[in-house]
Amino acid sequence: MKAIARVKTESSFLSGNSEGDSVQTPALSPKADQKQLRVFIADDSRRILANLIALLQQEKGVQIVGAARTTKAAIRAIQHLTPDLVILDFRLPDGNGLDVLKEIKQHDSCPLVMMLTNYAYPQYRERCRQWGADYFFDKSQDFEQVIRTCQQLLSWSERQPEGLTHASPQ
Repeated sequence: MKAIARVKTESSFLSGNSEGDSVQTPALSPKADQKQLRVFIADDSRRILANLIALLQQEKGVQIVGAARTTKAAIRAIQHLTPDLVILDFRLPDGNGLDVLKEIKQHDSCPLVMMLTNYAYPQYRERCRQWGADYFFDKSQDFEQVIRTCQQLLSWSERQPEGLTHASPQ
């Protein structure tokens, strides 16, 4: 996986199309020597997306590189943006998070994937684990754990010369 220090400085990113499946997120302009946790979020709820983006943008070292509300827009954007971490809802309007998870985990340089869902049933958790999800959180109970996990990943990656990889602590 690429080093976390690779940073794009685009002023904004719009994933998806004009059908309302995307969200525009401002990109941060970090210092060149500052490591960044590049995060992409896919969720069908505009409210959840807005809340996650607002919370994560407050965290030093976290860069939101994009967001999408559909499976197709998420897959397209993730392939283009190469984030370090994808926060992924299980249910999306044109498919589900497993479709996205399966697609991105097929590649050698795939990002870490954090499933964040209201459908935190054991069978979904197990299926996500089988397809390569690195984390699985319940939106109704573990929302703050998402922030703590991002902080831990960033802290851990800062101590590693190769940056964030799948050998990262879980």
